[in-house]
Amino acid sequence: MRCVSGATLFLLTVAATAAADEPIVRVGGLIDLRYAHTDTTRSWLDGGPGKLRYGAGVSGAADLVRLSQLSLLVDAELGSVVSAHVQLNVDAEPDEAGLRSRADLVEAFFAYRPDLSARVQLRFRGGAFFPPVSLEHDGPAWTSTYSITGSAANSWIGEEVRTVGAEGTLVLRWDQDELRLTGAGFGSNDPTGTLLGWRGWAIHDRQTGFGDRLAYPPLPGMAPGLPFEKNARWVQPMVEIDGRVGWYAGGSLEHSGRFELRGLHYDNRGDQTVFDGKQYAWLTRFDAFGLRVELPRGIELVGQHLRGDTHMGRTPTGAEAVMVPFQTTYGLLSIPIRRHRLTVRYERFKAEEEDALPDLDPNDESGSAWTAAYVFEATEQQRIAVEVIRVEADRRIRPLQGFPESTDETLVQVSWRIAF
Repeated sequence: MRCVSGATLFLLTVAATAAADEPIVRVGGLIDLRYAHTDTTRSWLDGGPGKLRYGAGVSGAADLVRLSQLSLLVDAELGSVVSAHVQLNVDAEPDEAGLRSRADLVEAFFAYRPDLSARVQLRFRGGAFFPPVSLEHDGPAWTSTYSITGSAANSWIGEEVRTVGAEGTLVLRWDQDELRLTGAGFGSNDPTGTLLGWRGWAIHDRQTGFGDRLAYPPLPGMAPGLPFEKNARWVQPMVEIDGRVGWYAGGSLEHSGRFELRGLHYDNRGDQTVFDGKQYAWLTRFDAFGLRVELPRGIELVGQHLRGDTHMGRTPTGAEAVMVPFQTTYGLLSIPIRRHRLTVRYERFKAEEEDALPDLDPNDESGSAWTAAYVFEATEQQRIAVEVIRVEADRRIRPLQGFPESTDETLVQVSWRIAF
């Protein structure tokens, strides 16, 4: 509720500024109607071991019709160099745990973009926004233009990583080249890494809002008398716990019509010993690298690699209670044919167990996934997409949770996306 109230206050501020300075305010949004055919594995969003957004119902494989995304977008041009952006999502899907917010803030920020010369520009953002990691999500409301579902790397960015602070970028341009150097300071992202550590990787397109609480399967270490008994059975990723400022820095180099190269280092500087009565701060750091290459006829090759580690808590002897190095890599090929697009993506992901509780809380896993997607841009406002995802993964803790150690899942989805 606090997040929705904050978003309302932000919108009122934009409206007041509009009345004073006569800016241009555009109100739009996105609707994603979805059909999904699942297999017999229960989704992680429903408390199961599944890696995908939709999984089995009570009687096994299911055919589902869902309103997968409903976003309200407000964009305001407050002057020649000042703008504002707000994204609110409504979650209309079933929530058995009753933890997720029904209406929540995803992004809300002001942007200041002065041009010092034709070749030197400055770009500033302040508020709440996604860090510049994904090479897939350049559609409206942080959606993928290649497929329905993003890679495991960018699925995690959408669910646990958000900048609440300020970001500055120096842009240098010459001929067809552009160099960007970016740095940011942020807070309110202390529990990030919880899902990677205690649930593992997932592949989906759900965006976490600031009030969302996401449950994970039961953990043996949360039983009475064991190290994590006081921890909540859910994570709320976008909260401040330890009062420390995190940071990231990176850059990109783009040659128009040829390639884009990106790199970023992220460190939330979490104090892994601080507990707010429900969640610990997690110390999470990662490096993200990406490359997009455009071939003749608009064919694109895209690849990203993300690697890092996440730490939480200490044992009475001072050893780390949770320490999980993680990494994932994907590559995709996308072929446009007039208003049609065909995309194939392959990815691998893993997490390692390197803490003091390897038998009580084993967090190691490995897996891979194939995704094939067909996208048809029916009009400027409507898009129809068909996608098949197949994922195979092994996670050692699953038998302790009452599930098989291995999962082999297939999800077929049809999306009708309307932008307005």
